[in-house]
Amino acid sequence: MTVRGEKSSAPANSWWRAPVTILGTLLVVLAEFGLLTAVYERAAPVRNARIVVASLQAEMAAAAGGRPAALARDTAAAHARLRSLGVSKADLAMPVPKLAATLKARQHRLDIEAMLIYAGLLILASIGWMM
Repeated sequence: MTVRGEKSSAPANSWWRAPVTILGTLLVVLAEFGLLTAVYERAAPVRNARIVVASLQAEMAAAAGGRPAALARDTAAAHARLRSLGVSKADLAMPVPKLAATLKARQHRLDIEAMLIYAGLLILASIGWMM
């Protein structure tokens, strides 16, 4: 409570401080979610390629009893799908088991990178919130 003639200690433009703070907080949280989602989605093509290779391996095992035409058609479709997922021509020239191992190693590397990026973003966000 102020005595008549004294100025209030509250700033003149304090009515906008709360909405701006809320908006700023929402923008920071949305940016953090965006960064975390981008890091998570980096590995999506490799995960999808591993699924295609696993299904191709299963089809190759099942085709051992005969169905070479269907296997050739499925192999061509798998090749096209893998190319669309960004698998290089050199990787596609590998035998399927070696390609599966290469994709598994790539997935593991991306998982470790994601873990390190998540830790860095958490530390950065924590420092930012303390300031």
